[in-house]
Amino acid sequence: MDEWRETRTVTVADLTFDVATAGPDDGAPVMLLHGFPESNAQWRSVAAQLADAGHRVIAPNLRGYSSAARPQGAENYAIDELVGDVIGLLDALDIERAHLVGHDWGGTIGWFAAIRHPERFATYTAVSTAHPKAMLDAIATDESQRDAMQYIKTFREPDAAEHLMADDWRQLREGCDDLPRATFDEHARLLAEPGALDAALNYYRAYGPRDAADLGPCTIPTTYVWGADDFAFGHTAAHLTHAYVDAPYRLVELKNTGHWISDLHPEPLAAAILERIDEAHER
Repeated sequence: MDEWRETRTVTVADLTFDVATAGPDDGAPVMLLHGFPESNAQWRSVAAQLADAGHRVIAPNLRGYSSAARPQGAENYAIDELVGDVIGLLDALDIERAHLVGHDWGGTIGWFAAIRHPERFATYTAVSTAHPKAMLDAIATDESQRDAMQYIKTFREPDAAEHLMADDWRQLREGCDDLPRATFDEHARLLAEPGALDAALNYYRAYGPRDAADLGPCTIPTTYVWGADDFAFGHTAAHLTHAYVDAPYRLVELKNTGHWISDLHPEPLAAAILERIDEAHER
């Protein structure tokens, strides 16, 4: 399957989200949460494999990325709001319980959603993104992890969107240098919409250590798929994450793999997601 079965709009409160779907309506639902600077397009190949396995795939463009879900002001991008969107989408789609997958910012949202609302999710597969408290531990103890996070200071600057879009997205392209040009361009077209990039950067402006400080362990079956060459999430955070999962857990470490796993390595990622889902169904 090369394309989504359908792209539709789903309204949650006063926001309307663009949602791509794949697979049969009666399949076990799997929600895919994208990261930055990507969009739900990052899941196309993974979604095809999940759909072929009989699952109902739901992949929204998140708050700020959907044109009718783009409120102004960093306060509207707090983690509570982002998690509320995920639960609201499930409610609007009449989905009582889903399997959850999240990459990058979608991974952070996924950790919070799975931990705060375990009754709504059968499994969680985090892609690239360590547990938020494991990240705090790693930043506190690992200088290389602190250094890896320095780009966030740039993203939080008031004029960050203008700088990142300058010179044909030169600065952002350099940070995504292993993404194929056509893949980057597809994501960048969405971020070039009025207000989209600034909205996406508001995720970074609204989030801080206090958000993660009181976050408990994940209590649903969890898989963490991590590329050993990830520029943002290093070895320390990856290997501390197990301490914050109080449920069946697996770390899938992909050698010679960086951050953009769903775009560049969809086959092993889909296999890890399906393995976690299948094990949950066998329990």
